[in-house]
Formats: sequence, structure tokens, C-alpha cells
Amino acid sequence: MRWGRGSINYTFALEPGRTYQVVVYTSETYYTSPGQRKINIYINGRQVAAGIDPFAAAGGRFNSTAHSFIRQAPASGILRVSLNASINNPSVAGIAVYAASPPPPAPKLFAPYRGIKKSPYSRPSGTVKGTEVSTSVLIYAFPDMERQRGQNVSFCEQVILNSRGFHATKINFVPTVYNVWANNSIQQIYYKDANHAMLPVTPQLIARFKAGLTRCFKAALDAGFTTIHILPHLNTIENRLGNRALWRNVVPFSPLAKAPANSTAGSFNYADVLLQPAAEAVNEVADNNTFVEFALTGEQGLSTWTYPREYLQLLHEMKSTTTRGGLDASKHTFGVSFNYDKVCGCVEPEERDPIRYNNTYMERFRRAAPWIRARIDAEAMKELLDAVGFIGLSSYAPLPANLTFSSMETSIETAAFELLPFGIDLKELIFAKNKSISYSEQGLGGTTDNYRVPASLAIMRNAPYAGSPPRYSAQLDPWKVPEYRAYRRELYRVLDDWARVGGGPQYRIDGIFVWSSGSW
Repeated sequence: MRWGRGSINYTFALEPGRTYQVVVYTSETYYTSPGQRKINIYINGRQVAAGIDPFAAAGGRFNSTAHSFIRQAPASGILRVSLNASINNPSVAGIAVYAASPPPPAPKLFAPYRGIKKSPYSRPSGTVKGTEVSTSVLIYAFPDMERQRGQNVSFCEQVILNSRGFHATKINFVPTVYNVWANNSIQQIYYKDANHAMLPVTPQLIARFKAGLTRCFKAALDAGFTTIHILPHLNTIENRLGNRALWRNVVPFSPLAKAPANSTAGSFNYADVLLQPAAEAVNEVADNNTFVEFALTGEQGLSTWTYPREYLQLLHEMKSTTTRGGLDASKHTFGVSFNYDKVCGCVEPEERDPIRYNNTYMERFRRAAPWIRARIDAEAMKELLDAVGFIGLSSYAPLPANLTFSSMETSIETAAFELLPFGIDLKELIFAKNKSISYSEQGLGGTTDNYRVPASLAIMRNAPYAGSPPRYSAQLDPWKVPEYRAYRRELYRVLDDWARVGGGPQYRIDGIFVWSSGSW
């Protein structure tokens, strides 16, 4: 995003005489209402657009609009794009120039696989076993697992009881711990207590965390659930950003590296404080009628791709723990879970617009290639994916106005597209190597990035991941808008129908876990 006083100018050296498509992206990231900025666009001195209001054009703040123009490069080959403003200062979110012979259609999500050999594998014909839409139990702090004064049940027990009415057999638990990231390493690991007070990890708190998970897992089995799905999250605060949250997907932490010692309590790593307590807890309550689906990572792409051999080691260690005492190992499946895009967390993940990111992914991949070659162990990642039993994805791809089965698998298609340049074929993993594929997070948050009710359904559809925290006011409830409420109902109707037939048309789906926090 760039803004300037007076004018903004860009120069492109092109092939003289050739026809090009120039796409100018506008977005409002500062003003909170329409009419505050009006932009004019010029190409080689000629005005091609006037009075563009980026807020109104995109339907709100933090959304983008593409303005496309076809122009022929002059004899000099120099093409200049300039912007000024009739109200306030000009701004621009991005400019793309494409050779157009003939002019290509305006970019859209899932442009052809430019420069990538498409997968030779496809979904087999015939009947595919269906699956279900299941609930998630989000565990952010100790009070989520422990009965508080005056309560007959804990938060996790209440969610489990509420979920029985859906007649699902699976239930997803999302145990969460926290860390401070500084100097390219984990500096401290925390649990949270009441009022979200941060508690530095000690052996006693690890035992308390395990005891809470044990109670929650047992409550699920007692309620009739037969499959426990575990999706661990390590949420990050970055010290250099003034203790601001940092997306865990871009944190290259080693799951085995110990954080600096906490006083006399000792030092601990990701596996010590999260994976091992969860594995021990499920082992205490499971029997040979219990199915366990245990993700080693939850939307922690850069960590997984940087240290795949460590996660491979942990897979064997955790399976040894969960099956201790002679439990049936065939019923304990381990996997890894990624975000649907920015899968590796290593290809310019700072771009927020998912459609723009998708359309420019190969260009970004080529720019990032030297960094990737130096730091990412793609061959070890292939070994890890061959070893796991399932792959999970956070399903937050933009949604269309008219929902279909094809739009339900957009998140899988996005991940498949991003994996191919690494030589990883998701269709091969699913159809030839029989890996299960699940949506480890599925939902529609219904808000903007700053927790406001969006100005239009289009804004909501383009950012399903945006939602309000667990406690929010009725004033900020997006579902009080009838149009939004109806769309959410239609989304879950189509999603449920899609799950019942096992997905399609291109991919199988083996599990869907709804993100059930806040406005989701």
C-alpha cells in the first residue's frame, strides 16, 4: 500500500508496440466512510479514470478493487502510470501489467496453473463415503477446562453437551498456549489463567494443563463421541512490535528448541507444553473403541516447513505416547494442518488480499526462491507428508454469492496450487497415497478485520476468517442483518450436503470442524 502527496508515479519498461493489460488496485486503509478520497488515474499522461472512491468501490475499508485498462506500449517502450487525487491524497494498493495478445480476462481466483504441470491424478468415479460437520472446543485458558465457582460444568463440558444435538461422532479440541518471539527464537512460553493472565510454564502448570485436557476428553467420550480430533495452536506475541500478536503461520520456531530457562522451573519447548500433555491426556481416557486424530501443527506453516524432520520425530514419539498400554495403533492417526493459502508461510505472506495473492503466487514464488532454497527443507516435507495419515486445512477462501459444491472445495484447490511448485501433488497424496483431507477450521466470522459489521455481503464473503472475539456486544453482531444471516444458513446447508456425499467434484473431504468462537 502506498500513498503520496501530489501524485504517485510508476514507470514500466515494456516491449514497444505490444498490447498490455494494466490493472490498478485501489483500497482504503485509512478512512472509515465513503467520500473521503477521490483518485484519478493516468496512463502515459492520458486520464483513464476519474473520481474513484476506493472505500465505495470496494464496499468498505481494507477491501480492494481492480481497475483494468488495455494500452499499447509506445515506440519508446516506456509506460507510465500516475495517480493524483481530487479529494485528499492519492493512494494505490498495487499495479500489475500483463501482456495481452489477445487481452486476458480480468484476474480472478484460481487463474490457470501458469508454469506448473497440473496433477495427473483425479477423484475416482463411484461412491465415496460421506463425512460430517463437527464442532470445535476452543481452549484458550485454564478456566475453559476447569469448573469455576458456582458452575456445575466447565466451559468445555458445556460445549460438548451442546454439541450432542448435532449427532456427530467427531469433536475437535483446540488447546492453545502462548509464546513471546524475539531475536528469531521463542523467549518464553505461557499458559493463560482467569482474565487471560499470562503464566510462565512450570512442571506444575504442565500437569494442570494435562489434567484439564483429560477431563475434557473424557467428557466427550462420556457424551457419546467416538473420535477425538486435536488441533494444537501456539499463539505468538512479537516483542519488537510492542507485544503485538504475530500470526503463528509465519513464525519459524523449532518444536524441539527449548525456551530460555524460567527461573528455577526449567526450560521447555512446544512439544513439552502442548503436544506431550495432550498425548498423555488422550491416552488416559481412550480405549480400543476410541479413534484419535492428532494434528502435530495447527496453521504453523513456516515452523513445519523449516523443521519437518523434527515434526517427523515427534509423530513417532506422540504415537508411542497415545497408544501406550496396548491401545490399537491403527485407530490413532497423526497429521499436519495448514492455512488454506500461504501454506508454507514462506512466499511473501504479508499480502492480505487472497485473490491478489493467488493471482501473483508464481511471481512471488520465483522472487522467494533463493530464500526458500536456503531455509526450507522441501524433501523432508515430502517425507513428513508421506508419513502422516491426514492433512488439515483452515478453510477460509473467499466465497461466491452463489454457493455450490465446487465453491466448497476452493480452499483445497488453493492449497494444491501452492504445493505444486514444491513438487508436492495434493491429489496424489489424497487419491494415490490415501491421505485423509479435513477442514480443521471452517467458518464464517461475519465481520471486518476490526470487528465491525461489514457494509456489504461481498465484504463478508471475501474474508470468512474475519470475526469477533468470544465476547462481543449485540451492536456488533453481524447476524442481526437478515441478508447475512440467510447467507450463513445457506453456507452451512450446502456444506452439510457436500459433506454427506464426501466432497467433490475434484476432491474428497473426510472431516469438517466448525470454528465455534465469537461471531463464528
